[in-house]
Amino acid sequence: MSMCKWTNEVERFADGEASDTPTVEAHLATCAACSQHHATLLRFRTSLAALPAAPVLSDEQFTAFMSGIETELSQKRRRPGGFWALMSLSAAALLIALATFSVFTGPGPVRANEVESVSTQIDGATVHWDNSDDGVTTIWISIGEDDV
Repeated sequence: MSMCKWTNEVERFADGEASDTPTVEAHLATCAACSQHHATLLRFRTSLAALPAAPVLSDEQFTAFMSGIETELSQKRRRPGGFWALMSLSAAALLIALATFSVFTGPGPVRANEVESVSTQIDGATVHWDNSDDGVTTIWISIGEDDV
């Protein structure tokens, strides 16, 4: 439904509280959105009127009703426990233990910078490399003095 600035006034009109009834009626005749909204409000009101009325409690019924509520509220609630509480606690302890284990042990050092092979396209050059224990790789290229 598209909104019109007359929507609130149409709702008041449907409730019988419009400040200027002839003006609202004239607007309903020209505005399709408000006319549809007014029809929806009237259908809603008719549907509500068709519902059965809520039962009325006598004083004795009301007293018994409130007494039942007070009794339920005053009773101690049973705390959840037993098997499922133990299983939840065990699962939480296992997750904490696994997280702690993975943090303190962790994976080994990453050796992504180790060189496994080298080559060159320079004629007469030789390539050498060395992977140190601390993860540093050194590569050097030897070229004969005559080739420089």
